[in-house]
Amino acid sequence: YKLIRTEQHSNFWRHNSNKQHSVPEAIAELTDLERLDLTNNDLMGLPVAMGGMTQLKALSLDGNALRSIRRSIVQQGTVAVLKYLRSRAIPGRHTHTYTHMLTHTLVSAEPEEHTHHTTKHTPKKHQPPPTHTHSRETHVCSEGEGELVLNSASAQVLDLAKRNLSTLPPQVFDMSGLAELMVGHNRLTSLPPAIGQLCSLTVLDVRNNQLQGLPLELECCSKLREVVLSFNRLTAVPPVLYSIPSLEAIIANDNQIGSIDVKGLAGLSVLATLDLQNNSITQVPPELGTVSSLRHLCLMGNPFRIPRSAVLVRGTQA
Repeated sequence: YKLIRTEQHSNFWRHNSNKQHSVPEAIAELTDLERLDLTNNDLMGLPVAMGGMTQLKALSLDGNALRSIRRSIVQQGTVAVLKYLRSRAIPGRHTHTYTHMLTHTLVSAEPEEHTHHTTKHTPKKHQPPPTHTHSRETHVCSEGEGELVLNSASAQVLDLAKRNLSTLPPQVFDMSGLAELMVGHNRLTSLPPAIGQLCSLTVLDVRNNQLQGLPLELECCSKLREVVLSFNRLTAVPPVLYSIPSLEAIIANDNQIGSIDVKGLAGLSVLATLDLQNNSITQVPPELGTVSSLRHLCLMGNPFRIPRSAVLVRGTQA
């Protein structure tokens, strides 16, 4: 990760359009920084240490799929974002990047000893902090003889990523209070109709699978705010999504989507982020400009000629 300080302004850092997934905590040491441009990356969160950057007056975050900071906070501007990050800091402890604080990984645990052991699929560089650093109850499970054992039916967060799954365990759909379901990096070719039973679901992450669509029953998930469909086999944004008015973010980059359904998008009154980068879109309908709720529209890497790439680099408003 490398930040570029502009030659003309020593208090201005620019690191836009680089597809970075995180910001180094060391950036908080730049106490004289007044402007920071992080537009058009793949950031999902920011280090809580940034809350102490009291000189920062302009923080540009357009074109990112932030999931750890509510859209309403980002829209309030730099002061509100920094205040929020300060509120997440844990006094007396080493500050973790907030993205990592909300990265819920499967762990094998011995509750009576209060110990946590990461599975072989958990990245070694970033061990998840104890679950008391956030309010949601993280699902704890174990693995034995090729089967997943679900130890908590009341968990609000379930991470089944990188489990080599071709189907989801049926017990998942008994977790009526589940709010966040992450099943990325598996071998799923479809989601079962039972997904509609998860009425409390707010985040569905199915990136890096083999999905060609989503079941109509997903419409029953009326609280769904964010769906991540990156790196699948979609040829269109699943029509069922247009029936879920609570959606704030649709992340569907790196598929085979060939067109944009403006009529469907227009029905999503709170949709703020639409990421369709690296698809097969040959035309951008002019009517897309009438979808006033959109704040972050990502279309780079598609074969259309209008609008030109120079316009796309200027961001959503352009």
